[in-house]
Amino acid sequence: MKKTLLTTSALAGVVFVAGSAFAEAPKVTFSGSTDYYVRMTDYDTPTGGTEPQNGPGWDINQHAVASELIWDANATADNGLQFGANVQLRYAGAAGAVSTDEAWIDFAGSWGRVVLGDDDGVLDNNQVSGASVLPVAAYDTGRFTGSLATPAGWASPTGTNGSVGEASSDVSKIAYYSPSFAGFSVAVSATPDSSSEYGAANTATAVATGATTSYSNILEGTVNYKGDFSGVGVALYAGGAAGEANATLGAARDDLSAWQVGGSVSVAGFSLGLGYGDSDDSGCLTVQSGCESGKFFNAGLAYNFGAGAVGIGYATTFDAKATTAGTEMEARYYSIDASYTIAQGLTGYGGVMFATRDNNAVTNSEADSTVFVLGTRVNF
Repeated sequence: MKKTLLTTSALAGVVFVAGSAFAEAPKVTFSGSTDYYVRMTDYDTPTGGTEPQNGPGWDINQHAVASELIWDANATADNGLQFGANVQLRYAGAAGAVSTDEAWIDFAGSWGRVVLGDDDGVLDNNQVSGASVLPVAAYDTGRFTGSLATPAGWASPTGTNGSVGEASSDVSKIAYYSPSFAGFSVAVSATPDSSSEYGAANTATAVATGATTSYSNILEGTVNYKGDFSGVGVALYAGGAAGEANATLGAARDDLSAWQVGGSVSVAGFSLGLGYGDSDDSGCLTVQSGCESGKFFNAGLAYNFGAGAVGIGYATTFDAKATTAGTEMEARYYSIDASYTIAQGLTGYGGVMFATRDNNAVTNSEADSTVFVLGTRVNF
């Protein structure tokens, strides 16, 4: 009850700090994008291996992350308070299905910005890493990995190999972003439940059926720095997350404890980015010895030339979720990609990724893949 009163009081203070004021109705803008790509894959799995796909193949996909409709409303009250709302609809994967991706309201002023609603946590929103500098194709490995596990730490780390960048994903939360002071800024977000979003109930049903490992009372914090030194751009980032683990089927799990750091340097069209993160034993069964939820390292080097960009990337991930030592899973990803703005609102991209994965807990589990992607995106 005390936490609820404090949160309510803080939000009320943001809205009414400058006193009552009228403003014109918020101005609404509509935008969006649609992205389709052709993917050609070749998976090489040894006899007796565990990968579900083998041999060459190709498919055509809509890239859900980059295909969405956005309504954005903004206004400024007579007392200077800026406020607005944002609603995003995204293709949900099934034929013709559309779902809410993110939705929030925000308040801003010289004191910073407060966001209330379904948005990514500050650890993900403020992330700087090797993936940050790459062109449009490779930073989102969902287009490349196919049946391989999506690597933690590449773009946004996922729960598959660790939950560093998406500790709370885009579930319901309150977040604060400070203004920049001499290039430094801080941010913090609080999420009551990692599976409560878009008005859904808490995780009781999912946890009872063993469908998910979830966290409660998640706190995320970041420190960022941006500066320019005679044409050399520098960006630095450090952040962490903590939360209480919910038991699954009555079994106790380790609490969320994750951190990551990253940085990038840009000069004369070249950009170099690096990132590292560690989820420790977040979400592991407390009786499970030697369990690690995931570590990652990634690096990206890109060159931007007007309307185009090219880049090369590398990422490696590691986790050990088995009950005995020596049963780690490690994955390595190498990519080359490029993008080009053909016309205003029209972007073409392409790339190739080489990936290997080893699971020491399973005999003959090493899998290799080569994936080529060619796509286009329309922004409007």
